[in-house]
Amino acid sequence: MAPKRWVRQAGALQNGRALLELRLSRSLTKDEAAAMIGCHVKALHHIEQETRGASEAMLFRIAAAYGVNPLEITRREAAGAVA
Repeated sequence: MAPKRWVRQAGALQNGRALLELRLSRSLTKDEAAAMIGCHVKALHHIEQETRGASEAMLFRIAAAYGVNPLEITRREAAGAVA
């Protein structure tokens, strides 16, 4: 079974810009963040630029790497807020 993806569509959670700002607020480069998350730099880039959705598992890994509650990421995305 494929992981659930958060994609750009009405009612879906997808605000890669909020994730970008969260990364930058921690002074992390894409390379550093990708290594912490355990993903390829290009995958992180696509998520931040909103050209690709993130799986639920990826959101949990990002939250762990950035030291935030996963619910904070989804709330941040739902509100379109920036760190």
